Amino acid sequence: MPHISLMLWASAAVATLLPSCAAGQAAPPAAASLENVTSCVIEGADVFVGTGKGPDARRYRYPWDAAIDALCNANGFAIAAPPKLVSTPGPSALGAAPASTQASDRFPAGARRLEADELTQLVSGHVVKTFTLEGGTAGTRVQYEGNGVVYLNAAGGALSGRWRVEGSAVCYKWNGGQVPDGCVEVRVVGDRTYAKRATGEIVRLEIGK
Repeated sequence: MPHISLMLWASAAVATLLPSCAAGQAAPPAAASLENVTSCVIEGADVFVGTGKGPDARRYRYPWDAAIDALCNANGFAIAAPPKLVSTPGPSALGAAPASTQASDRFPAGARRLEADELTQLVSGHVVKTFTLEGGTAGTRVQYEGNGVVYLNAAGGALSGRWRVEGSAVCYKWNGGQVPDGCVEVRVVGDRTYAKRATGEIVRLEIGK
């Protein structure tokens, strides 16, 4: 889709113009403390996060992890784990064809929508972990309390808020106002459950107690 390619190119172009952290700085600020994120660009195994505009613009380098992935996605910049960091199932699970590390934006064939009551029963009172379609961890753990409270945990950061079901989607209203509210569509194929993130990426859900 041309407009998405243009947006990604523009993000990269803006990021190259932002000043990096001062040479003498021991470490960038904690990712959770960043505000006004303007770009996220992957270079190798690192993610360069741009903040602010004009004289306040800054550019910080972080090693990719789930917290950085969540921060960038929450601010509208879809990034994926560098290929060497994505673990995939062995040949016995995938057959002879090599595993792909490319994120998919389509639900698996045969995926069906859930009724609101069915979806509520599926997640309420449970802990849900996310995985890529290739089997690697997608880095988030979400706890859905029966009273409508939700807790999101990723490496290096955590959020809390409220959850509700609308049709075949789970919707969130996060506390603090730093992460956009939104909805995630959920579908099932047999005994497997999948969700579409706000970025369009499809992830597999593992639902525990």
